[in-house]
Parts: sequence; C-alpha cells; structure tokens
Amino acid sequence: MNTPFWRSAPVADPESSKPLRSAVLATVLIAAIGIINEGLVGPATIGVSLIGIPLAFWWSYHRRHRESAMLKLGIAVGLVVALAGFVGQIRAAQIVSAIDVQIPLAELFLWVQFLHSLHLPARRDLMFSLASSLVMLAVASVLSVGMGVGVFIVLWAAGGISSLYMAYMSRLQTAVPLGETSSNARSVAGPAGAVLACAAAAFLLMPAARTLNPIAFPAELSIISSLMQPGGFSNPSLGGSGDGSGDLFDRASFGYFGFADSLDTSLRGRPDDTLVMRVRAPAPAFWRGQTFDVWDGRTWTSSNGDAVPISGDGSIRPLTTAGDDLAGWPGSDRFVQTFYIERPGPNLIFGAYRIDDVFFTERSLFELEDGTLRTGVNLGRGSIYTVVSEMARVDEDMLRSADPLRLSYSGVDRYLQLPNVPDRVLELARNVTAAAPTTYDKILALESWMSENTTYNLDAPPLTPGADAVDQFLFVDKQGFCEQIGSSLVVMLRSLGIPARLVIGYTPGERNPFTGLYDVKASDAHSWAEVYFPGVGWQGFDPTARVPLYDGGSNSRAGSGLLDYLAGRIDSLPSYVGRSLRVAGLGAVVVVLGLLGWSTGAERRRARRRSWADKTLAAFEDIGAHRGLIRPPSDTPLEYLESLEQAGMAGARRAGELITVAAYGGGEIEEADIREVSELLAAHRTGRRR
Repeated sequence: MNTPFWRSAPVADPESSKPLRSAVLATVLIAAIGIINEGLVGPATIGVSLIGIPLAFWWSYHRRHRESAMLKLGIAVGLVVALAGFVGQIRAAQIVSAIDVQIPLAELFLWVQFLHSLHLPARRDLMFSLASSLVMLAVASVLSVGMGVGVFIVLWAAGGISSLYMAYMSRLQTAVPLGETSSNARSVAGPAGAVLACAAAAFLLMPAARTLNPIAFPAELSIISSLMQPGGFSNPSLGGSGDGSGDLFDRASFGYFGFADSLDTSLRGRPDDTLVMRVRAPAPAFWRGQTFDVWDGRTWTSSNGDAVPISGDGSIRPLTTAGDDLAGWPGSDRFVQTFYIERPGPNLIFGAYRIDDVFFTERSLFELEDGTLRTGVNLGRGSIYTVVSEMARVDEDMLRSADPLRLSYSGVDRYLQLPNVPDRVLELARNVTAAAPTTYDKILALESWMSENTTYNLDAPPLTPGADAVDQFLFVDKQGFCEQIGSSLVVMLRSLGIPARLVIGYTPGERNPFTGLYDVKASDAHSWAEVYFPGVGWQGFDPTARVPLYDGGSNSRAGSGLLDYLAGRIDSLPSYVGRSLRVAGLGAVVVVLGLLGWSTGAERRRARRRSWADKTLAAFEDIGAHRGLIRPPSDTPLEYLESLEQAGMAGARRAGELITVAAYGGGEIEEADIREVSELLAAHRTGRRR
C-alpha cells in the first residue's frame, strides 16, 4: 500500500555529524551577523537570524531521519511569503534595476536561510546552507561602508574551510574510496582552495551596490554645532574664523584654501593626503562644492548675495537656479551619493551636478543663487548625508548643437564678467579658437593648447606683486596647478563671449573595491571650469583631469578595479617593502606551480605503482557505482564482487576470488586469469556504454 504524501518517510542518507552541523551553523551565523552589522535589516529579521536559525538547525538535526511532506509544504509557503515581502519592498522603494535590490535581497536571503535551516537532513542540504551563506557574505561585503566586514570574511573563511573538511571526513566514514588514503594536508587544502575560489568569484561577480534608494542610507550628524552666522561660510580646517582669512600657518594639513569665501590664486601650498571623506556612488564624478563668478585678475569671489534658507520634511529640494536648463527633465537619471565625513571641513553640501534632493539630519540648508548649498551646522567627523543628483546624459553632438554663441540667454550674463585682461591673453584665445566652429570645439582647442604649452606643477613660482595671474601663467611661468589652469580657461572663454565659472570641489578619489566607496583625500581638492550650454546647462571642463560627460554608466561589479587598487597599495609602500612583496608574490606563484606539478607527477607515479588487484578492483567499483552499487566500507573485495554478481554482473565473483588471492594470498595470478578478468571488464564496460 502506498504511503500517503503527508506521512513521514525515512531519509536515505541522514547526516549525523554534530561537528559538521555545528561548523556549518557557525559559518551561516557569521554571514548573517555580517549583514546585520551593516544596520540595514529590521528587528524581526535580526531575531529570525540570531535565534531562529540556531533553533532550526537543532530541529532539523532531531528530525534528520524522517522526511516530512507537511514540513516541506510549510517551508514552501514561508518562501512564498518571504518573496512577496521582497517584491513589496522593491515596489515601495521604486527599484527599477536588477542590481538595485541588494538591500531587500539581504533580508530575503536571511529569511530563506532560516526556512531552509528547518530541513537539513542530509549532507548536501548542509552544503547548500554553506553556499547560501557565501552569497549572504558577498551581499554584506557589497553593502559595507568600511573595512570592518573583513573580520567577517576571515571568520567565514575559517568556518567554511572547517565545514568542508568535516564534510569530507564524514564522507570518508561512510564510503571509503578504493585503496586510496588522503593526507590531512590534502584534505584541508582542497576545501580551502574551494572556499577561496568561491569567495573570490562571488566578490568579483557580485554587482556593485547602488544607492538608488536613499532611505536606506540615513543622514547623521556626529555633533550638532550651530554656526554663529546662519547661512554664512565656515571651514574649521583653515583655522582662524574659518572663512579663509586666517593665517596660513593655522591651516590644518588637510585644509584647502579654495574652500573659503574667496580664492586667492597667489597662495601656494596644497593639502596633504589625509582622507577627508568617503563617497558611496554608482560611478565616479566630480564632487562640486561651490562656484566663483567674479574675477579681478588675482582673486575669485562670489556675487551670489545672501543665502536663502530652504527646508523639507523628508528631504530638502534645492531651488532651480540660472543655467539649470534640464531641471525636471524626465530623461534624467537619479544619481544617489552618500557622503561620509572623515575630517572637519567646509559647511558645504557636495554632490554631482545637478543636486535635486538632499537628505540631511537638520532638515534645513542655505542656498546661494548659483545653487551652492551650505549647512547651518559644522560637519564634524562621522557626519553623513545623502544627495540625489539629477544627471542628464550628454554627448558631444548635444553640446555642439547647444551653442551659446548662437543663442541669446539671460540670467547667466554675470558669468561673462571680466576685469581688464591683458591684450595678449585675449589675442591668444582668439587665435587658438579661430578654426573651431562651435563653443564645444573652442573649449577643446583651448584645453589642447594648454596641455601642449603649459606644465602641471604643484611647486609653481609665486605670483609677483601686481601681476595678472592668468597672464603670468600663460606667458611667463607656463606652469601651475588647477587654480591657475582652471582660471585661465574660464577667463579665455569669457573673453570669447562664452559664459563660464570656476568650480571648487573634489575629484572622484580612489574607489576602494572592498568597501565600494570612493576614498577622497584632501589632495583631491580641485578647481575646474564650468561652461553654460543653452538647453543643456552647466558642463564641467578641465585641461588637467578629464571631466567625463555623463553617459549613465556605473560600476558593474563589486570587485571592479581590484588589481589597480592592490597595485596602488604596493606602490604607496616604501620601495624596499614593495620590491619584497613583489618578490614574495612571484616566489609564491613559483612555489604553488611547483607543488601542483609535483603533486600531479606523484599522482601519476602512484598510479603506475598500483598493483593489478588494486586497479582491477577499482575498475569493478567504477562499473558498480554507475549501476548504483557503491562499495560499502565494510565489504571485502570478494563480498562486494559477489553482490555485483547477484546484481547481474556475471563472472564478478570469479574475479573477486582472483583479486583476493593476488592481494592477500601472496600467490601469482596466471596470465590466462588476468586476460579472462580483462575481457570480463571490457564486456561490462561495453555494456555500460550501450
């Protein structure tokens, strides 16, 4: 009589190893805590992970001998509910891309892990749990904002290797391969290699985290310290009053004189390599802070006037300013960036152009006429804010079509202002761009000329008293850094009737593939030119560092740039340390290749030394395994071949007798007997192929 489907049935190969189950449980919990540590899952999911999963492991161990259809049905229902919750989260967050689902996916994985843990009767089920924990760890690594996840990676690797080793040993206790023994070193090396290979593959193939859902990245202020003048400028890293008027000797090593009320191009001295902030973003961009529009030949200032307070309940939406021609354009992309402040700096909100939304703890900001955003509080170390930029995809054809020289415009006239510019500067701009048909081509021509005729040098000569900074850079010194180069481009463009302004901010910094964040150093502080194109808006240009036109691209993999990052770390070390590491790395490769070659050769030598009895028994075991008759560890060769004969393999018992004599009897086997067994094997192999 058939058993009703709801009745329990025996499990064919239950796994009873408590050490193995304990190792897998520990590994799974390490990955789960790695996700929880990122602070992105709710209390219910945390409880299910830390309490539910261990209880589920305990339950499945005591139920390992029986298959329960009702339990499987309950798990299936639970999976459907978890999936429905996952879909609901996606809809609520308006996620539209497959690579934007890491956060709700992390919660889904934890719930699936819990449900799966309720039914782990066999070793293969435990191995599935181990594999799924690797995926959870990969998700935690992608979502991490620091190197703290490295601790979980190391612990997980140790747990994974231990689990695989115990699984291997458990397998040996239930099925011993023919005549083979493995050393402990090989038993560990195999699982270790498998774990490292899987972890590396997951890291390199995992989609990079995107920040389309800004709700998932809350804003924080480490210390709320209001400024004396609401809407005013403050930069504690410059010393003094913080507006740039203080003594240069009071400036912190990471303070940049460009983040001030004015930019004096006669100043020299660049900030050091101190990490000032980290940025989570889907792609590199220039992080704009503020602009200057008034030039007097040596110093940039702003005519922006008084700052206007702006506020919002959930987020703060800046006002549309002159030149924001594509504001609200439906074809724009949402480019979400979260800034993690590492050093106290200017009270500026940084972001790629054009900022459309700001998530800031204080719920209020101050905006200048050019769109510059200031906070009313100091931004100390540990402060976090999220910016959503409205990025329009722009190409060269669009810029050539949107030529400001062919159209009238209003509201941006002040970006044409110039003092008395030396005649040779004006003449140079006209001559260089004479053959350029459009504004875009004129910009490229000027950038190309400066690239060929001037030199980037952080130790540029001091600006002589009374000299025009642009004139001295272009015709006297012919060397300088971003302030001189950017100013020269803006001045020459304005002399041609092209609206332009100087922007102060940071270059993208270096992407850390282990955190997915761009590490921005003080030395990444930068100034560059922005040019207005009617119908398109402001576009950045820089002869010293290419400002890419936004094309919607993003980092596709979490491990993007890994090799370059590691190479950069080696290059930053003292030369003797770098050389030692390279030699050690090369030596390690040689040793590994040598060991692989030696191991392969040893394997072949062992195979050649195997006796006729060993090789023949192995051949029968191979045929038997393909027929579903695996040799039990307790069976002697004769007992096993008798079972094969009973299963229909005629002549197997006779072969078993000969193998026993050859292996244990100490007698010689006749050539005729060997030929008889070989023909028997050939016949059964032929039958197997058929």
